[in-house]
Amino acid sequence: MAVQPTQSYLLDLSQTDSNKVFDKLISSKVPMELLNPIELGGEWVEVEMEYTTASVSKNIENRAIISAALENNAKKGFFSFLIDDRDKLESTHLNEISSKKTELLEKAGQLKHLNTLKSELDFAKKLKVKSNQQIWVGKKHPSLQEMFDQFVEELKNEFLQAHPEEALALIEPKLQINSLEIHDIITITDDKQELFHEFIHQTKAEYLLITPFIQQTESGITEMEMKLGYSNNFPPSKLILDLKSMYSVMELEDNYFHFQSHIFSPVPNSSAKFVFLNIPSNKISAFEKVLNNSNLTYQQIEWNEEIVNWKNTSGLTPFQNIAQSMGTISKNEVDPSTFISFFFILFFAIALNDALYGLIICLFTGYFIYFTRLKQNWKNMFNLFFLAGIGSIGWGALSNSWAGNLFLKTPLNSFLEMFQIINPLELESKSPINQILIANGGISPIVVLLGFAVVVGLVQITSGYYLKIVNALKKDDTVEALSEVSWLLFIFSGITWLALNILNPSFSIIAMVLTFVGIIGMYLFNHGHGIGGKLLSGSIKLYELIAFFADMLSYTRLIAIGLTGAIIAEVVNILANLVSSSTGPVIGFILGAVVLVIGHSFNMVVGLFGAYINPLRLHYVEFLPKFFQGKARPFKPLQIELKYVLLT
Repeated sequence: MAVQPTQSYLLDLSQTDSNKVFDKLISSKVPMELLNPIELGGEWVEVEMEYTTASVSKNIENRAIISAALENNAKKGFFSFLIDDRDKLESTHLNEISSKKTELLEKAGQLKHLNTLKSELDFAKKLKVKSNQQIWVGKKHPSLQEMFDQFVEELKNEFLQAHPEEALALIEPKLQINSLEIHDIITITDDKQELFHEFIHQTKAEYLLITPFIQQTESGITEMEMKLGYSNNFPPSKLILDLKSMYSVMELEDNYFHFQSHIFSPVPNSSAKFVFLNIPSNKISAFEKVLNNSNLTYQQIEWNEEIVNWKNTSGLTPFQNIAQSMGTISKNEVDPSTFISFFFILFFAIALNDALYGLIICLFTGYFIYFTRLKQNWKNMFNLFFLAGIGSIGWGALSNSWAGNLFLKTPLNSFLEMFQIINPLELESKSPINQILIANGGISPIVVLLGFAVVVGLVQITSGYYLKIVNALKKDDTVEALSEVSWLLFIFSGITWLALNILNPSFSIIAMVLTFVGIIGMYLFNHGHGIGGKLLSGSIKLYELIAFFADMLSYTRLIAIGLTGAIIAEVVNILANLVSSSTGPVIGFILGAVVLVIGHSFNMVVGLFGAYINPLRLHYVEFLPKFFQGKARPFKPLQIELKYVLLT
């Protein structure tokens, strides 16, 4: 079941150690959400909450130090941001490392300082000193320019006091300062050098010229690396792993602090301590077993809003996310993820309209999905594009669109034509559908594709109304269900009536009767109050006919986008052929290949945007609003996803 209800609990922690309770709950691996009693309103607003702000703030500060220390040890590469490079560790290792917290934080501080010095040294080495300049380096001071301005002002005042008859022009020398994390790097031109030297002398500030600074910093870095056990300019792997583990320990501690912050007392200064927890329904038995083994007093309660655990298989999760961006369905709503997956893949394929582009997308995303460890936040996106790429291969093959007509003059084209059923850009093609169109008066294949898009739109919109009927029946709203059935009967009977009037008028009477039955049903079955209310509600429903046909026409844009991409692809192929044939065989081949790669890369990227955005729009505007309520609240369990470590 994709949508699971949840159960809320009130736990009495008055006679137990909350730390031990939390450890047992985490060890049980039962997903749990902490609920805030203030959300219940009323008398619950007055409860006294426990807070651990100081502990959380200190943890954030320490994790920032460790994160900065590990910054230079992250794997680098063009696609490294996609890869989950966390170290696999057993949870017992984290328990062992927590006893070394003070020592590791000290080393993290040293490593952070070392990384900063290296960064500033690289910056200093890249500076170019002109013949009329000197570059000085000193400890960072937040108000260096203000200090220098004050020094200059004092010199001016002293001069005017000694020589009142002199008229001294206003001097406002500004320093050129590069303010780094540890040091200030100051560039002094010839006209300010004497003044700056006097400033250093009087303020007794410690500044070095750039060359001595570089030498001194290099020496200090070497010494620090020796103390930390560096080898070949790399820190010891054990130290890095220990720091990652320590960071993970603090992440887990944050969960406990979060747990503590949700413990409350019903009245101020009370010894009674309680906490609200929320659990998925399929985990109730395992959760209550933990509570019973811990001798905890608890009771099931009803929360003030519906909380559900909406979770699909990995293949459907990307399409669930499309719907969930509009809200979370309740347990009485049908999960639309399967419907969205079918229509999104189809719409994506129609809009991209190229098998080779789809193949490239599949190969690219498939490599990361099946041969690397993708980061969790990228998995859904890559799964979506992989499945959409497969659909694009199938749709593109039906029109023999492989980077446009790239293989038209190659032996491979004979094989690819075996899968082709339509050629939208060439009526005289030997494709089966084109031949049928030629035999029936030469109707343009583009018209057929536009008609197909309208039919697909009709199917999706009808699916939306079907889901609305099912949702109404789940809520025992028979009136709403009958209203939508009447609407669909009116639509389809009306279309059939019009078609039969053209094709075979003798059978149109049945369709006409059903059409009027549908209209009567719309006026009878609605939530309007009284005769006037029902007439108004029925008329509004009837007026939706305009929006219905407008929605259907919206789907034709998919064909337009796909054909635009196909035409651009063919233009790229023509340009590449012209470039190749107008030069020598070797240079022509190279230049032609460059044109193909650049042209098709651009076309594919632009096509990807259109193929992704337009199906989303059709779902958000034409499909989901037909039935989607999404008024429940998603289940938000405590996160145990760690930044640097993957627990095994």
